[in-house]
Amino acid sequence: MSGGYQRGRGDGLDVLIQDIREIQRRLRELEIPSGTQNASLVAQVQAKLAELDATVEALVAAYVDAFTYNTSEIDAKVASPGNIAPGNVTASGTGSFGGTVTTGGDMNAAGYIRGGNVYGNILSVDYRNVYVTGVDGALGHVPSSRRYKQDESEATFDAVAAVDSGVVKWFRYIAAVDALGEDAPYVLGGIAEQFAQSGLAHTVGEDAEGLPESIEDRPLLFTLMLAVQQLSARVRTLEAD
Repeated sequence: MSGGYQRGRGDGLDVLIQDIREIQRRLRELEIPSGTQNASLVAQVQAKLAELDATVEALVAAYVDAFTYNTSEIDAKVASPGNIAPGNVTASGTGSFGGTVTTGGDMNAAGYIRGGNVYGNILSVDYRNVYVTGVDGALGHVPSSRRYKQDESEATFDAVAAVDSGVVKWFRYIAAVDALGEDAPYVLGGIAEQFAQSGLAHTVGEDAEGLPESIEDRPLLFTLMLAVQQLSARVRTLEAD
């Protein structure tokens, strides 16, 4: 015999080989998941997905509760925001405040400053005149105490002649006529340009371009006071003669 050992026929190994092959086939079938096993695996996956979904929903709900507001809460915050401390605030609309407005710095207004209750607020103690500068519109008080003054000297100009040079007129303001027409009232006063060309130039306030703008009451008042003093002195002199 050449080529090595050869199994003889009828030695009984065929049956054994067939049994081994059958066992291998059955093992392969056992290793393949059955329908029941597949169903169990699917059920487990579905359970895990449901658990994950519940976890995500819980996390989302917790986040919403912690970091968001519902409509009623937002409305309440807008209606009553409480104490806020922003840096800079710019608003294009109208602001309305039911209480006192307090500012630690200047309050600038590009438009008019109005006080509806000014006429109803009657002052009886320590009231003073308030003036506005022609430079930047700042409001302020002009004191008369020596604590704020220097370079004093007696006024010696002819106040009587200065007063005599002034022209007192009746007139109506253009803005009043524009608003009221013929119902605009006449006012007794003076014209700043005429005062500036007379002996009362020291009573005239100028605008930013140096043009006559206003007649200032205080210097005019003291000019009249000086004129009265000078007239009184003349009367005393005449009486003495």
